[in-house]
Amino acid sequence: MVQIEGRPVLFRQIDLLKQQGITDIIVVGGHLGQALRDAVAKEYGPSVQVPIESEPLGTGGALSLAPPQDDAPSLVISGDLLFEMDLAKLLAFHRQHRADVTLTAHPNSHPRDADLLKLEPGSPRVEAILLRPHPADLRYANIVNASIAVVSPSVWSVIKAGQKANFEKDIVGTILKKGGRVFAYRSSEYIKDIGTPDRLQRAELDLRSGLVQARSLRNPQRAIFFEKSLFDQHPGKSLAETLQDNSMVAAVSLANTSPYLSIALVAPDQHLEVETALGDQGVRFDDLLLSQEIDAVKELQERYNLDLAKSFLISNRGEALPFAGINATQCGPTLYDAVKRILNG
Repeated sequence: MVQIEGRPVLFRQIDLLKQQGITDIIVVGGHLGQALRDAVAKEYGPSVQVPIESEPLGTGGALSLAPPQDDAPSLVISGDLLFEMDLAKLLAFHRQHRADVTLTAHPNSHPRDADLLKLEPGSPRVEAILLRPHPADLRYANIVNASIAVVSPSVWSVIKAGQKANFEKDIVGTILKKGGRVFAYRSSEYIKDIGTPDRLQRAELDLRSGLVQARSLRNPQRAIFFEKSLFDQHPGKSLAETLQDNSMVAAVSLANTSPYLSIALVAPDQHLEVETALGDQGVRFDDLLLSQEIDAVKELQERYNLDLAKSFLISNRGEALPFAGINATQCGPTLYDAVKRILNG
């Protein structure tokens, strides 16, 4: 089993579930399943069940080995994730929206090799899952399926015992085709796929620095807001070239490795272009604010548990957000310098 800081990632997942009061835990084993079962039994005793596939069933088919025991929804978590989340918030969102499936979603630094979620305009309801690979000319919202889901018991009706299936394509795809209620829970919390050596190394650094724990919504969050005029396109330049020239790419990259959330204020007709230009260069905003109406700002504040007194707005023309308490800082001499000043406090 892959380890981070001397502890298997799977054990870190189980530890987090138990810490948050989730004790009915099933780990589906595949290749080397008996070794996995033995390791889990040694660490947790009989409190964690480990059924083993007799043949590979895929991420969807494997759920046939973990049927729901009652009317409560189930969490479905990929075993190769390092994450820190307030799971009560996720489960409350699922119940509030009366969802069949809730997919945790977040922006990431490699959206073109990830499954993207297409949402209904102005709603968290999922319209489609755009499975990778993606066409080169796709303009996208950087809303990536994070491989943590909440699934209602009714979903097991489309899971066939012993039949190989992919969770997103075959299970969630079938629910969508049937008109089922699939929603995206957008989270800024730490969720990282450690499936490559580079991502594993990044996760180790983030855990060691305290970033993993700091991003939990159980803790007040700080944010850096990037004001709308910073995205004005330079004459004769593409937006991607503009965001390189004004150091936006470098500034957001720096914010991405900090405890601060990065939030962009952009026009509704501009957000796909902004997200694509940045995502293709390996950086991302945690969210975008398409309206500066007070209700939209308050909703964002509540969603991310924002501490406005410790948050900042970077502007080059002295504009302010419609709420009190946020700190304003001028963009100068570059955006990168402005972010660096905030981080150095």
